[in-house]
Amino acid sequence: MSPLNKVLWRDLWHLRGQVVAAALVVACGVMAQVSMRSAYISLEYAQANYYNDYRFADVFAHLSARRKVLADEIRALPGVAQVRTRVVAEVTLDVPGLLEPASGRLVAIPERQKPVVNDLYLRRGRYIEASHPDEVLVSEVFCTGQQTGCGRQARRDTQWPLARTDGGRHCAVAEYIYEVGQGMIFPDNKRFGVLWMGREGLAAAFNMQGAFNDVSLTLSHGAEQAEVIARLDQLLLRYGGLSAYGRADQLSNRFSPTSWARSKFRRPIFGDLSGGSGVPHLHRAVAPGGDAAHADRVAQGFRLFQSECGPALS
Repeated sequence: MSPLNKVLWRDLWHLRGQVVAAALVVACGVMAQVSMRSAYISLEYAQANYYNDYRFADVFAHLSARRKVLADEIRALPGVAQVRTRVVAEVTLDVPGLLEPASGRLVAIPERQKPVVNDLYLRRGRYIEASHPDEVLVSEVFCTGQQTGCGRQARRDTQWPLARTDGGRHCAVAEYIYEVGQGMIFPDNKRFGVLWMGREGLAAAFNMQGAFNDVSLTLSHGAEQAEVIARLDQLLLRYGGLSAYGRADQLSNRFSPTSWARSKFRRPIFGDLSGGSGVPHLHRAVAPGGDAAHADRVAQGFRLFQSECGPALS
């Protein structure tokens, strides 16, 4: 063994406490990173399966009421696999226990259950019956937010009831995991909820028989979302349609826990090597005793290392 190696092992033996402590810190960091990454991958996998099983749409658009003939033109667009047109309306809800009326969103669904884009997951109760056009399904989070029960009336205005529910049928849908109404920033499950009603009954209540004001579609394999959105916008422009948007910009998907986790995991832990700020800050955070002068010297050495070796590393 050379004299330098002997000196190295002797110094390591004298600093064995600090070395073991540093190794434990690194091990804990690696363990935390691996566990969080594994949890994130599990969440992402579960979200992808949920979206696939219930046919969560790839593109969404809203427009003024138009006839179903427009739906055939949308289906004919290149890259479009499935299209779902529906009626969506804002209503007032009479909720027992609230001093002021709550607001809600009624979404049209088929009278008979069948696989559709943005399909529902029934958490409790049964599907609506075609023989009862005033039956609705209620989002589970809205019923959970009501401490006095879930029985209510939905009103188009203050004159007459549109639909009733006894709160016995709860459902969830990927499109409304994050439920916010018009003018709302954060969810208020006591004063806003989403309800699903048969298409014929909802369309008749709003004089939209044979028409729709909301469209969502899935893309065929290999289709470019940007191209499909551009063609859809061009088609809907003459019908008063708002700009179509993709799944990444859909409100509920953007605020889902998986999206938050994705944004955090994409942040580099050690910073940008070209910026020279990642490792010095990390070292400053774990420097024993908070020795700022020692941390600054390490930062200077790291910047010198970048200036000399940065091009080779990149």
